[in-house]
Amino acid sequence: IDDVGVYTCTVSLTPINSNGKSIRRNKQSFVTSKGLLNNVDYSSKFDDYSTSYDLSFTMAVKYVRREIRTLTEEDRNKFFNALRLTYTYNDVDGQALYGSKFHSAEYFLHLHLQGAGTSDCDHWHDGAGILPHHVAITLQLEQSLQSIDPSLSV
Repeated sequence: IDDVGVYTCTVSLTPINSNGKSIRRNKQSFVTSKGLLNNVDYSSKFDDYSTSYDLSFTMAVKYVRREIRTLTEEDRNKFFNALRLTYTYNDVDGQALYGSKFHSAEYFLHLHLQGAGTSDCDHWHDGAGILPHHVAITLQLEQSLQSIDPSLSV
């Protein structure tokens, strides 16, 4: 899946258990060659455990994450223009223009310094805190950029 849109997808399934009972699943995650599909709604009954089955469904893609070096010039300009606006506006003015998910670069700097700014009390970089804190702040930055331009991602 290379772009935002609605896709008709087919996933090949092979039943896991072979105890002779039918399997019925709803909301399942699948790993495909195109990535992870979460909470796909479907209902299937497998009667033959030696066969793979194909499941077709429609999936909406709201945005696609891309590596920055692969962006077109237009997409790269949109990304950096939105990022520039996080440095231009404070939270109050930015939220008035772009909504409650907008946060300024100052907000992110303060958030990072608050969680990791002192050598005697670094909650973000020591131990298990590094991954969840950085994932959360990156998600907030992405949502802030998307409040400016919904087609953007980090």
